[in-house]
Amino acid sequence: MNSSAPVSTSQIREDRDRPALGKTRRNGKVALGAFFGSTVLWSILAHVGLLGLATLIVAVRYGDIHKLLFDSKPAAQSREREVEYKVNAAAYSDMASASPVMTPKMTSLSESSVSLPEMPPLPFATADVPAFSPSLGGLPGLSAGEMSGGLGEPGGTDESGGGGGFFGLKDGGEAMVLMLDISDSMFLRGGEARFQLVRDEAARLIQGLNPVVRFGLIAWGGGVVRWKEKLAYAEKPNRDAAAKWVQGLQQGDALVKAGETGGTRHDLALKEAFALQPEVIYLISDGNARLGNKSMDPETIYALIRSLQSSLKKPVRLHVVYYVTSREKESEKKFLQDLAVRNQGQFRVVHGSD
Repeated sequence: MNSSAPVSTSQIREDRDRPALGKTRRNGKVALGAFFGSTVLWSILAHVGLLGLATLIVAVRYGDIHKLLFDSKPAAQSREREVEYKVNAAAYSDMASASPVMTPKMTSLSESSVSLPEMPPLPFATADVPAFSPSLGGLPGLSAGEMSGGLGEPGGTDESGGGGGFFGLKDGGEAMVLMLDISDSMFLRGGEARFQLVRDEAARLIQGLNPVVRFGLIAWGGGVVRWKEKLAYAEKPNRDAAAKWVQGLQQGDALVKAGETGGTRHDLALKEAFALQPEVIYLISDGNARLGNKSMDPETIYALIRSLQSSLKKPVRLHVVYYVTSREKESEKKFLQDLAVRNQGQFRVVHGSD
């Protein structure tokens, strides 16, 4: 027979609540495991995200370094040169393969109805000029052959335009103006016979010019007169006409224009000469410039020539002959000599009364 101890009320309650307590403990463990599992998952995700971000940063930085290292300017320049070479090669190929341009020609088997005129014979300078007469004030040491000719290089050669020059003054050039003083004193002091020496020497200079030379003539006194308005080539018809014009010059031919003051107007004559734009000017006069009855200040003439020279591309060489018709005056000689010296010219004194 089994015997059992009496059971108390508290024990019965304990036994009744024991299953619930075990269930609560089991639920707590599950919740705790879920919490730790969620934390681990987020940690893993966070690490994966940080690793991906780090990888992206490294990739970007590596890409920038790679670009700096390999995308350099020399490579860009090489590509430009390669393109330029290809373009030039293509252009050369097109040019080489193109057919040459041929100008069409007109051909005919029949005689043309249009004919060209006959060319006139070209004139050439001749040496058949009058000999220089020493009895009329010839220059000592110069023969008649040396005094003939025209515009030429210093030294007497005639390769550049002519030969002996004017009263022994010689120069080269292809454009020349001859200026002749025909004021009253040029005739009255020395007489008609003495002025004839000037005419003859001027005609000799003209007749000796090479046809390629362009020349002009100016005479002055109280006014100015030109042979032609422009320089003319020294072909034979022009040389003959110019020599005839010189031989016909007379006292009073250079008339004073209305509104101007007469005298011996070197200033007006120089303006006319420079307007022709020559390379060389030969000037012959017996004295100073005069405005009416008063002598002009030489500085006025010098300043005028400086102004005229500055208007030209190349300075004119001005050669001067002092033609002494009575007695030599120092003031006249100095004025005319300075004209030459200040303008790269030569100077010569010729005594017409000898």
